Amino acid sequence: MSTTRRLLPENAALRWNLERSYLPLAVSGSLFLLFLLFLLLPSSEWLFMLPYLSVIFLLATLLHRVGVLPTDPKFPAALFALVIIAKLVGSLVRYWTVVDLYGGAADATAYYEQGAYIAGYFQSFDFSVLESYRFRGAGTTWMVHLTGLVYTFFPVSFPGSFFFFAALAFAGCTFFYMAHRVLFPDSSRFWYLLLIFLSPSMLFWPSSLGKDSWVVFCTGIVAWGWVQYVKRNSLPGLMIVVLGVGLVAPIRPHIAAFLALALGAAFLIRIGGGRQSPLVVAIGGVLIVVLAVVMLQFGAQFLGMEDLSIQSVQAEYTELQARDLGGGSAFTPPNVLNPIGALSGFVTILFRPFPFEANNPQMLITAFESLGWLVLLWLRRRTLLERLRSIPQSPFLAFALVYTVILALSLTVSGNFGIVARQRVMFLPLFWMLFA
Repeated sequence: MSTTRRLLPENAALRWNLERSYLPLAVSGSLFLLFLLFLLLPSSEWLFMLPYLSVIFLLATLLHRVGVLPTDPKFPAALFALVIIAKLVGSLVRYWTVVDLYGGAADATAYYEQGAYIAGYFQSFDFSVLESYRFRGAGTTWMVHLTGLVYTFFPVSFPGSFFFFAALAFAGCTFFYMAHRVLFPDSSRFWYLLLIFLSPSMLFWPSSLGKDSWVVFCTGIVAWGWVQYVKRNSLPGLMIVVLGVGLVAPIRPHIAAFLALALGAAFLIRIGGGRQSPLVVAIGGVLIVVLAVVMLQFGAQFLGMEDLSIQSVQAEYTELQARDLGGGSAFTPPNVLNPIGALSGFVTILFRPFPFEANNPQMLITAFESLGWLVLLWLRRRTLLERLRSIPQSPFLAFALVYTVILALSLTVSGNFGIVARQRVMFLPLFWMLFA
């Protein structure tokens, strides 16, 4: 064995050692996943899961070979297998929570039922349903169409669609990780890898049939495209950005608008960065401006705002915040329309509930997790300050900061810790890039 290792190149020997270290964990994780599949899913679903698992295996292989290894050659396949297994376990826990704990009382159930109905039309090549069918709001209708498209090619399976959308969210997390390695190739990957792939929030919330999984997937595409554009002066990277924002827009138009705003702010940094191709900057500027204008108007229409004036924004914010969400996770949200309220709101969305505010096991897990982020941020405060100081030279970090601030403050319309914990996964990957 020692002779074989001496014949291997140094990096290959290191990868072999890493594979050997993580392989038992990956095998054990696979067996545990199978055990949960047989335990939690009805036997009628077992056969239907095979196509979903096959596609997820192919997706994971492609992501690792084509995406991760070029940006992080020391990322072993066994570790990548382990993190995607963890994601699928999280998806099963999410499925159990929806079906058994909540009795199916979730948006995912509606997507499943309506998506199966839509799939019947798609399989008959009858696309007139795209014009005639409406279910709740426009974003929900698009989500049903998307679910129907999945069921056109895959068996109609509730847990199968959980796995499918969990895999899409995992792909989005992989894009975030790739962007992190391109941005900070000389920094340790440990903390960001741990947060993006193994944090409870990322394992649980964007792991079901739903809008959150789709938004994480699309935002990851945006992040990877933006890195390509700002680090490699690549116009195809900008096309990827436009694609990602465009995929978010039908499902959550206001999130697409926030992305466009953050990209517009970051583009101003890009212009002042120097040594840029005038053609790339000009084309990029036109695309970003058009994208921002279209997405802002689209988002305003979605929220029912007549215009984008300060008065309209204030009125809409006040109306949304006045809703009574109720429930055991309810709290009084701060008003971010004043400086003290904005600071309090930012802390609330990022780090609450605190452990003493938790009144059930789910909230307690969330509380200790967000407390962990706060501790890590303090331990890595020098890294945070360095990256904040580098923002004038880093359009990507400018994008990450602006998007984090905008989305965090917008979530203060919610007075429910459960909703906050679920929806903040849309910006956590970018927030973590500021210090992890």
